[in-house]
Amino acid sequence: MNKATEGETIARLDRMIQLLEDLFILQGSVAQMKRKELRTVVGLDMKRVNRISKHVKVPMDDSPTSAPRGGRPSGTRRLKK
Repeated sequence: MNKATEGETIARLDRMIQLLEDLFILQGSVAQMKRKELRTVVGLDMKRVNRISKHVKVPMDDSPTSAPRGGRPSGTRRLKK
């Protein structure tokens, strides 16, 4: 293998590693991991974790386990007295 091909291969492998790290950050964000915990797991810079995970919006379903911090599950209304 010549040096040009070897350099291209190394560059492609580095890019693949970056993409895999980004996927780990995305999956951790979807799983609602805390950013500090996620940073510890993936071993990356906090700036990179924040840059990627801030764009993830986790959809809320109507199950009681996904209730927002306000208490009521999403999609429910208070009944008027």
